[in-house]
Amino acid sequence: MNKHTTARFSRNKEPENNLKGVVSCRQIGLSHRMYFEILTSLDTKISIYQGDVIKECVDVIVNETNDRLKLSGELSWALAQYGGHDIEADCRRYVATHGRLTATQVVPTSAGQLPSKHILHAVVPPWVSADPRQSKMLLYKTYENIFKCAAIKMRVTSIALSLQTSGSTGIPKDVYAETMFQAVVSFLKTYGPLLRDIRMVNPSHRTVSTFIDAFKTKMPLVNFVAESRRVEKWH
Repeated sequence: MNKHTTARFSRNKEPENNLKGVVSCRQIGLSHRMYFEILTSLDTKISIYQGDVIKECVDVIVNETNDRLKLSGELSWALAQYGGHDIEADCRRYVATHGRLTATQVVPTSAGQLPSKHILHAVVPPWVSADPRQSKMLLYKTYENIFKCAAIKMRVTSIALSLQTSGSTGIPKDVYAETMFQAVVSFLKTYGPLLRDIRMVNPSHRTVSTFIDAFKTKMPLVNFVAESRRVEKWH
């Protein structure tokens, strides 16, 4: 068995009404690391791979948090430990000034000593099994707010998200992956390449594989070209 295998898919020229949104995509399977990359026709690169989001050198990394901005989850704890006291101080200051956050709300803070420039804290509502449609809609809204805040309010071009498992929210992994795909596609269709580098990272081979499957099968069918693009103010 080879140490790594690579699969490439390139877009052929087609009639305008059949034009797809993927220029190329490739998957690399290493002995201990998975990596999948898509380059869209908007020149936005989407990467899904095994790694640690707090080590990403991007404009913004995303931390899924609670309504009090308490850095108590696994990722939040790592942010506080490796990023220094400034991150937690920013969170406390925001809550003291504005009060508790609402579901789907996002708040930017400094990234302290981390390689990234900013952290975007997002309140992901817990999964309600009695109302999965509403739960999925709120999850989608959260990611929509993340992308819009990063690109429109903060005017950054690169973002890294930690791919989540069910964790404290109870959201099924496949629902996370499907909703992430829908949110990414919707944002790019509407706003074009405001975000040029979208990374999705998790240490787990199984989690990364779930998200790769969601994007690999559907992204080549997306037509970004046919949609209008607009930029609006976002608060």
